[in-house]
Amino acid sequence: MTPDGAAAWVPEGTGRDREPSRVPATPLSERLCNGVCLVFAAWTICAHGVVAMGGSLRVLVGLFAIGLALYGVFARMRSPAVRADWSDLDGGGDPPRTSLVARWAGRSAAVLAVVAGVATVWISHPTLLWLAWVTTLGLAAVAYLWLDEPRFRAPLRSRGAEIALAALALLCAAYTLALHRPDADDSLYVNLAVGAVDLPQLPLLAHDTMHGLFELPIVLPSYKLHSWELWNGAIALLTGIPAIHVFHLISAALVAAWVPLAHATLFRRLTPAIWPVTTAVLVLVLAVAGDTHRWYGNFAFVRMWQGKGLLLFVFMPLIYAYGLRFARRGDTRSWILLAAAQIAALGCTANALWAAPAAALAALVCALPPNGSGLRRLAFGALASTYLIGAGLLLKVGTTAGVAALAEPSHPIWGAAPVSEGVRTPLRIALVTVLGESRLYAVGVSSSLLAWLACPAGPARRFAIGVPLAVAVVLLNPLLADRMIESVTGPLYWRTLWALPVPILITLVVVAPLRRSGRVGQLGCLALVLAFAVGVPEVRGFGVENRIEVAWPRLKVGPGYRWAESLGRLAPREIVVAPPGVSLWAPTLHDHAYPLIVRHYLSTQRERLGEASVRERFAMTHFVDGTARDPASAEIFERGLDAYGVQAAMLRISGTTPVAREILRRRGFRRQLQTTEMEIWVRQPSRGEPSGG
Repeated sequence: MTPDGAAAWVPEGTGRDREPSRVPATPLSERLCNGVCLVFAAWTICAHGVVAMGGSLRVLVGLFAIGLALYGVFARMRSPAVRADWSDLDGGGDPPRTSLVARWAGRSAAVLAVVAGVATVWISHPTLLWLAWVTTLGLAAVAYLWLDEPRFRAPLRSRGAEIALAALALLCAAYTLALHRPDADDSLYVNLAVGAVDLPQLPLLAHDTMHGLFELPIVLPSYKLHSWELWNGAIALLTGIPAIHVFHLISAALVAAWVPLAHATLFRRLTPAIWPVTTAVLVLVLAVAGDTHRWYGNFAFVRMWQGKGLLLFVFMPLIYAYGLRFARRGDTRSWILLAAAQIAALGCTANALWAAPAAALAALVCALPPNGSGLRRLAFGALASTYLIGAGLLLKVGTTAGVAALAEPSHPIWGAAPVSEGVRTPLRIALVTVLGESRLYAVGVSSSLLAWLACPAGPARRFAIGVPLAVAVVLLNPLLADRMIESVTGPLYWRTLWALPVPILITLVVVAPLRRSGRVGQLGCLALVLAFAVGVPEVRGFGVENRIEVAWPRLKVGPGYRWAESLGRLAPREIVVAPPGVSLWAPTLHDHAYPLIVRHYLSTQRERLGEASVRERFAMTHFVDGTARDPASAEIFERGLDAYGVQAAMLRISGTTPVAREILRRRGFRRQLQTTEMEIWVRQPSRGEPSGG
């Protein structure tokens, strides 16, 4: 047994004495993850090519099908492949070696980590926190990354563990389908799929398909890199299922099921003897907390159908796992998987341009030996990010103007939570936005400092040191914050924490008692699980305080969705004006009505539309909602009905409704639907007014 008890993590019957011929095949769950990465990376590359050429969704589907067919023919022509195995985790490698300098550096780092971790509760100044973070992890890195050799051990292998993992995947899918919290971002993301299906004559991801202003470009050039929405659109096209049903029911369930599979692939390398427990605890950490809107768990099962959730909880853990695998094996297949995972992540969200390479490099550094061979492998592994770097450079010029239009702190998508106390710096705002300002904040930051102490010698300890240190030095560096906002993240600086796997680090701390064998370790782990679940979250991830409704599977939409359906039936593909809560959901429908304005998305088009046009669209939308503050709103509304070719108007019953009715009658509209809450007025054809976008 090693001094730190690492041997307790090694299952019996595994190690260097195992015969190569008896190495079992890679489990089905891991092979499925590998296949998903390769297939979706291929889809993403095809999507980027078709978007660049101005093709349609049908062209993309055809190109992808041809590519799969050619690959199938090529695969059949090849000789039978060698049986897949876990040779990167065969227990071989360099023997443990701990120098005197490493021991002293490690002990010093441990003392400093405990002091800094405890002080985290009281340290509110972000610069002091960052200095403690970097100093502690830097000293630990000297001891365990630079002066110590990486050690690998074989994971637990049993049919029972794989069955339990499959059951956990099904449970995650059911849990996601049962949680209902409408998300306003669907107005854009679902519409990308709807527009691709409904408007095949338009180039993919090139024009505004929400407002019917087809002469305008897409809201931001970065969305041209997305392929996840096109994937859902392709399913809708081929099956006839409405796109929003594909997102909320099919994709949500499948992606949620993949969360434990992807993390199991990582934990087989980080906590090989107890990876089933670690995977289950990670799911619990994500599910039980909901303290902030932008907490990791609220990107997971709460809105798993969006590309951001897919990036964070499927492809990021796979990038870490493939980085560790390539660092160990250095073979072509591992390099291809590492590159494919990053490309697939890019298809989910353009934030992968920086998050995926950061995760890949951090994982490589964690597992490579500190010698010339390790540096050469690091350089070769870094080339796996070439596609993303190239895409980022090509995108940079086109994105600058769009990001600048959204960079005002007062803009509704600034995304920073209010900070009640302490210094308001980007780092402090980012931490509070994601972690809040209570117990979850203390646990998250402390785990980023202390998780490595809870891990045995090996990949887990190196991961818990290298990844937080790399993120702190580069992405969360207060000295580089302005440059990051300007060149990398835009105004959403808090997203830098996406590269910091806080839930994984918390999980490593919670399962630490299992380093001790027997009932003592099991009871200790259970106590920490209960302590986190009961004592840490102030807002339950599945509770009403998190705006969650638990119910049978259905669309995750707000009440405005049904009104948007009615508006679409009465004025399909026509310009309409409707309250914000209805305009929000209109673009998620096929053959939908085109609202004058949807959320803030036309803010990026101010130079093309004109400031006056954007203001008038907002004024008319709030006038029919009964929330207009401008005394000239009625006049703007009457003038805008003809100026913008409005063919239908939805009125929320309010104090301004009588005035709005009179204006609509004068302009040739007739009431087609009336309830105690809403009215829909449609322009009569006899007026001969222009229609459509």
